[in-house]
Amino acid sequence: MATRYFKLVQSHEEIVRLNVEIKCLHCWVEHEDRTTLEAIDSLLADDPDSPLIAELKTLYAKHHHVNNNHHKQLQQIYTLDRYTGDRLPTDQTVTASNGDRDDKGSMNGPEDDAMNKEAMRLEDLVSHSL
Repeated sequence: MATRYFKLVQSHEEIVRLNVEIKCLHCWVEHEDRTTLEAIDSLLADDPDSPLIAELKTLYAKHHHVNNNHHKQLQQIYTLDRYTGDRLPTDQTVTASNGDRDDKGSMNGPEDDAMNKEAMRLEDLVSHSL
């Protein structure tokens, strides 16, 4: 009986910890997208010809794709009946540096997805040949 009691106590502690971790993940994902876009906008304003802009856009596209998957998982967690943590709103509509809006989270839609896949293949090829 004591073992069952302590397992129950531990499960309640774990739920509290998971609620904290879920909130931290949500905040981090939102912060990463926002700060990367702000860095791109800042570079565009200061030095529009900077090669870092293209690198940051590629990095943003990769990370934003992963972050959108995190958003979907977080929304599924928030809809669970027994979820006891904070339910934070998720904004997957992001304004890209060029002003385009895409509710699915990519910067320019399906064309951008194809370009991102090609860029990732090129990056893999270059990194393996070095």
